[in-house]
Amino acid sequence: MAPDDPQPFNVPFSWVGYDELPIVYANQFLIQYQPGESAFVIGVGQSTLPPLIGEGEDLAEQISQIDFVAIRPLSRIALTEDKMRELIAVLSASLAKAESVKQMIDPRGGDT
Repeated sequence: MAPDDPQPFNVPFSWVGYDELPIVYANQFLIQYQPGESAFVIGVGQSTLPPLIGEGEDLAEQISQIDFVAIRPLSRIALTEDKMRELIAVLSASLAKAESVKQMIDPRGGDT
């Protein structure tokens, strides 16, 4: 058994307190690779455009005044290469399941 095996001795894991955590919307991600540590650092953040009012030239003028849109960091998570592969597999499986559910709900594929 590998030393970093997540379930030594077949002891089950349980997500205690999971439902008590707030759900925070994230729409920005930064991934850095740390070669000396064989680890990835994932930055998770949130950005929101400033409020824009009007249309046409007024809107274009407001947009031209924006120097940058700030990304507010929510968390940084470090993963080993094995855990990064596991995360990718879980994300892929979750996306496939969600797409399957959407297809069952609306076999036409959305608005037609």
